[in-house]
Amino acid sequence: MSFHKRRSFVTVDSLDSKRKAYFDTKLLRLSGAMTVQSVVKHFLTEGDKLLISRLSPLADQGGYAIASNYGTSCCHALRCCSLIVIQVRSLRETCSSQ
Repeated sequence: MSFHKRRSFVTVDSLDSKRKAYFDTKLLRLSGAMTVQSVVKHFLTEGDKLLISRLSPLADQGGYAIASNYGTSCCHALRCCSLIVIQVRSLRETCSSQ
């Protein structure tokens, strides 16, 4: 028993003629644009780590990792504290209005 792949073509209407393609060209352009956008976003968010890992000695990399992780921990702690303060304020307002 043998299986043959069936090639399915998409008919693409262009101004001059109709042609057959494996993929829809509009969809390919959209996926290409989204892929480029994802790569640029990755380099913007993780670019500092990539550069540090390539250009710095190990001692500097360790210092950067500690400072980076400490900074994010502080940001998360401040955000958590601000949420708690907001909840306590709303609870206090609710209790005082009754």
